[in-house]
Amino acid sequence: MNLDDLTEMKSVDEKDLAGSLRCLPESIIKAWNIGLSQNLIFQNEINHILLCGTGSGLIAARLLQSFLSASCSTPVSIHDDFSFPKWVNNPKILVILISEQGDEPGLIRFLQKLHQTTCQTVVVSTTGLLIELAKEQNKPVFTYSYSGTKRTSIGFHFFIPLAILSKAGIIQVTSDEIQFVCEQLQKTIQSIDLEIPVAQNPAKRMAGQFLNRWVTLFGSGIMAAVAEYWKAQINMNGKAWAQVEKIPEACHSTVGGIYFPADQLSHMMTLFIQSGFDHPTHHVISEEVRKMFMVEGFNTDFYEAPGESVLSCMWNAILYGGYISYYLAMAYDIDPSQVPGVDEMEGFIASLD
Repeated sequence: MNLDDLTEMKSVDEKDLAGSLRCLPESIIKAWNIGLSQNLIFQNEINHILLCGTGSGLIAARLLQSFLSASCSTPVSIHDDFSFPKWVNNPKILVILISEQGDEPGLIRFLQKLHQTTCQTVVVSTTGLLIELAKEQNKPVFTYSYSGTKRTSIGFHFFIPLAILSKAGIIQVTSDEIQFVCEQLQKTIQSIDLEIPVAQNPAKRMAGQFLNRWVTLFGSGIMAAVAEYWKAQINMNGKAWAQVEKIPEACHSTVGGIYFPADQLSHMMTLFIQSGFDHPTHHVISEEVRKMFMVEGFNTDFYEAPGESVLSCMWNAILYGGYISYYLAMAYDIDPSQVPGVDEMEGFIASLD
């Protein structure tokens, strides 16, 4: 598809995923205000945060963990398994459940087990069984409504918990900072939105680089979590393969496998996602790894996330990756909203209960 053909793109994008991407700054402001709307009183000082989620909720949890690890002194863990960790039984542990649709069996079981512990718990979700159960247990709940595609609700999944933690004094983030991030996102949208032609639109051109290639995304620090987000969007929106490698771990394994099958290497695309807040050594390593891949015949490029703060860089990169995945779907002439493979597996997992 011609990525400058707005009429054709809108006809393929049946649920207006592009509109959901465009509304990200508005969603962030709403989410932030929801998170500030309650005066939570934690019974004990919080010395550990555990984030749990599924789907975009889990992706948001990983992004939040990455941001918090760089911005506050409280340890943050992620739980993404069906088991229940034995160490999760302490009144100084704050557990935040982030739900994509409110009825995920794994999160419901986890909340039931949490009720038998001394942990402090907060639930973030839309409506559903999870919210009903949390209310029965007298757990704080933060609900939101969102009419867009589930995977584009990530702003709610990140900024509601962030606001909760900020109001609790666990991290220092102000409403002015959130407003500034959203203003920067609006500027980014103006430079990569649908009506901007390919010649002036770097997101469209990068989607073209991904077309008909196996994509590998490299990242370090906060950009490693962003790379995971890009991967998920390429998978779900673009219906295309993508994988993630982390710097510096890639130096100890991945670079050993860049030689075969030799006739397929030109079909590979390696992109290095970076920001000005990466550790300087990571920048040096990334460039050296990129050169190694390029010499062996891989297609390579890098993306430098703009922004004057960690939060701004992270969310500019998130928005940019969302648009790239959208344009990749358009290039393949496929509706980005439909995810038959994911629907099939989610149905299968639900049937196991």
